[in-house]
Amino acid sequence: MQQETWRQALAENLTKNRRDKGLTQAEIGAQINYSDKSVSKWERGDGVPDLSALMQLSELYDTTPDALLGCVREEPEALPEKKTGRIVDHTLFLLSMVSGIWLLAVIAFCVLRFAWPSMEHGWLAFIYALPMTFASLGISFLVWRTYPWAFGALSAAVWTLCLSLQLTLPTENSGMFYVFGGVLQLTAMLVAGIVTRERWKKKLGKPKAE
Repeated sequence: MQQETWRQALAENLTKNRRDKGLTQAEIGAQINYSDKSVSKWERGDGVPDLSALMQLSELYDTTPDALLGCVREEPEALPEKKTGRIVDHTLFLLSMVSGIWLLAVIAFCVLRFAWPSMEHGWLAFIYALPMTFASLGISFLVWRTYPWAFGALSAAVWTLCLSLQLTLPTENSGMFYVFGGVLQLTAMLVAGIVTRERWKKKLGKPKAE
């Protein structure tokens, strides 16, 4: 009876951890060199992984073999603290980066103001700081895989760059800057749509039968 209890606990923990990771049984099997049928059997409680597989699964799920077996309880506070720490680190990084960009804009404005007093467009340094800021944010969000935020920031970078070019190079055809920006925006939307579709297909895909 006790054996059935821990086997069922193992099956439930394996299923929960896999779903939390957003992976399919086939993807788990490929990573630990087992078939998806083996993973399915473990998650149904019809069998148990050997020690090697159990160790690999615990590493893949960022937990311990004992936790998977239901022998110990994982501290619920650990994950929120880790996530909170990561958010704080990212926020501090973004604040430092944005502050650096605008500090450079202030320095550029002062240099232009005092080195060339007759120059009337030194304020453009602050205008160009906008696309630089949004582009830096977008790249950071891409690295952290927060794709919706990355898409929004990079879109803002495109349109503020168009504005900067229009103010710097005022011509009768300045509308072409926005046409170019529109092409970039549509391209970004197409790429984002393809990436999102592939991610959902991968997340919702069913394990392949042998």
